[in-house]
Amino acid sequence: MNKNEELVEFSLLDKRFLSFYDLAKTEENVYKIMNNFFRSQYKYTNILPPRMTPNYEIKYEYLSLPSGTDKLGNYVCSRLDTEQEIIAFYNTMAGAISRMNMYEKVYYTELLLNGKSERYTADCIGVSRNGMTPIKNSCIMKIALAFGKEVERKV
Repeated sequence: MNKNEELVEFSLLDKRFLSFYDLAKTEENVYKIMNNFFRSQYKYTNILPPRMTPNYEIKYEYLSLPSGTDKLGNYVCSRLDTEQEIIAFYNTMAGAISRMNMYEKVYYTELLLNGKSERYTADCIGVSRNGMTPIKNSCIMKIALAFGKEVERKV
């Protein structure tokens, strides 16, 4: 880290801000994003997704292994476009994670990424299940906002 850079601790999103969004529909969209994230890990094995370290810090590695040469130019072009899309997807996910505070990172890692229970995740954070609601809502919304999948409430 360069001496001009500072560690920024992002706060939870404000309850008033969240009230403008339909959190249930937004949460559905985030689960679809996570499904794409899991699918892409296995479908595009030559590109590494962002990972979380044991202390919930993001570790982003870029590795794109050569896939060999193919005589069909259209196939190569479509494959490169797909790889660029998946890299952009991973960059967006890494950006969303980097704007989370420690509690949101724990929620993301334990519940969304590792599929642990809400009770287990609350215990990791050190809050009650009710105390986890603002953390959950903020984490979900930060991912949705990064991907443009937030759903506004109808007035």
